[in-house]
Amino acid sequence: MLLGTHRTSDEECVGLPAVVDRETFDYNWKMFTNDILKDLNWNNVFVAGGVVLGTLFAVNANTMQPAEPWKWSNINVYIYGLT
Repeated sequence: MLLGTHRTSDEECVGLPAVVDRETFDYNWKMFTNDILKDLNWNNVFVAGGVVLGTLFAVNANTMQPAEPWKWSNINVYIYGLT
């Protein structure tokens, strides 16, 4: 399965990107998070979880297609390096 499209052989995947480009990632991130983190100071912050993965693979987060598996995923926000 690649980006929601079933492939019958490995040869059909040769040359296709494994993840979306930066512009699409930024768009998907805003859509998946409802842009709630736009004013966050990202110093010493790390995010993980299904939303991050879905953002990397989703073609169009606005319609959630083919991102349906990640639609209800979580986002984990970690703060590190502070003393």
